[in-house]
Amino acid sequence: MLIALTNLSSNKVSQTRPDSVKEFYESKTWKFHHVTNVYERARLRDISEFLSPNSTDIVLDEGCGGGTYTEHLAKFSTVIASDISRNALANAQASLRRLSNRIHFIVCDIEHLPLRNNIVDKIACVDILEHVMNVNRSILEIARVLKTSGRVLIFTACGNNRLTLEYVLRPVLGELLELIRSKFGHIQIFTTQDLLSLLSPQFVIVKTEYMHHWLGWFLKFLSDVAHLGVPQPQLVAQMSNESAYSFLSRLIWLILDAEHRLLKRVSSGTEITISASKR
Repeated sequence: MLIALTNLSSNKVSQTRPDSVKEFYESKTWKFHHVTNVYERARLRDISEFLSPNSTDIVLDEGCGGGTYTEHLAKFSTVIASDISRNALANAQASLRRLSNRIHFIVCDIEHLPLRNNIVDKIACVDILEHVMNVNRSILEIARVLKTSGRVLIFTACGNNRLTLEYVLRPVLGELLELIRSKFGHIQIFTTQDLLSLLSPQFVIVKTEYMHHWLGWFLKFLSDVAHLGVPQPQLVAQMSNESAYSFLSRLIWLILDAEHRLLKRVSSGTEITISASKR
């Protein structure tokens, strides 16, 4: 059941985003899936190592979608799984029924969290900030509901960094890149400095890392183009199919894993991971 968490909720009435924005996310299919590829495994490692959820924690999984990372968090902690899409939460609830006593689902907007101040111990914010209209308000809401010294782990897009292939190719592929971003609901794109400037007043930055470097970004770009209706290269189709284990696709994934491990501290990646604690 989707519940309001009355024991955790604030007394104020939560405002919501425009209907057109909510309709956009309700129109998408958000399904639970197990962590399979290099980047998802890297995220899961960061969640395990930095957030390190335990039995006494209340963890907020913001924009949880189909519940892929909610599952891991709920094995160790009480989880508040929030999303603007009621359909996404319904799918997550159905997939994670066995953990239902540890997960509370809330339909809400990250910019207006219906939770009391200083109520959660840790927050996972995976691929959310690039979707919100008011990033500063969203970060203030994260700070408001997080306990002092509580930890937040943020994954978001940083394709405006000058070392990224996306930035280099934007003069040539600008219209296509904008079309892809629009298709996936991305309305923000950041530099590292943009994000650190927004976060620093409320948080101590512990670590920044990057993923989707040049080769990883290029293959993801091909896959994203395929979602626009362009025929998908066979290699990309194989790599997106977890049941395909051809030698070539496995070799590419090994190369991507090596690229990620070697370059994770270099700002050539188009996705940034920020580990921070509340002041």
